[in-house]
Amino acid sequence: QLDALLADMEARVDDPPAFVAHSIAFHGAVVKASHSRALIAQFRMLNDLLAAERQRERDGVLTRRVVARHRNLRDLIAAGDGDGARALTAYALRDFRRTRMGGNRPL
Repeated sequence: QLDALLADMEARVDDPPAFVAHSIAFHGAVVKASHSRALIAQFRMLNDLLAAERQRERDGVLTRRVVARHRNLRDLIAAGDGDGARALTAYALRDFRRTRMGGNRPL
């Protein structure tokens, strides 16, 4: 399922609304697979914020970077590397906060 969602995202990097919908579906699939109630709750809270920020993207730079990170995450999950997946996710959230939310504001 993650491979299909990645392909859908990649095909829509220049269509922000469609890209965001597929990106959210990718995140949802990862969160669902975690079976973590805490992660599911966090995903629900962050979902609207992330979607609003991604809708701002117009030149495809961010969308292509997101696809690359998602592909890396999929690879870590497929390899059973939970620590690597957590580290990548933590990095992505810090980067999002730094680049899109003005630095030190908490999520």
